[in-house]
Amino acid sequence: MADGILIDHSRAQAFTENVATYINRMETVLTDLETELNAIANQWYGADKEVYDKVQLDWDAKVAELRLALGSHGQALGEVSGTYLNTNNNNAHMIGSITI
Repeated sequence: MADGILIDHSRAQAFTENVATYINRMETVLTDLETELNAIANQWYGADKEVYDKVQLDWDAKVAELRLALGSHGQALGEVSGTYLNTNNNNAHMIGSITI
């Protein structure tokens, strides 16, 4: 068993890129769903409409939290991977410059 941290940089980079793709897909699905729901909800009035509007605000807030979390996690992994790769490259350069 190896000690330390091993990061597969290509997989970390792919994950970071995939997060952006998944967020865009999620946005498309949510926009389509909202369009369909609004067509129905615009016909409502009274208590039904009030409850729907409140729930929709809560839903929008949760979606915003999810978007932020996914973006932050993807960005953080990208930064960690980049820093780790840079450190490995610097260490390799230092070791390579040792003369005997």
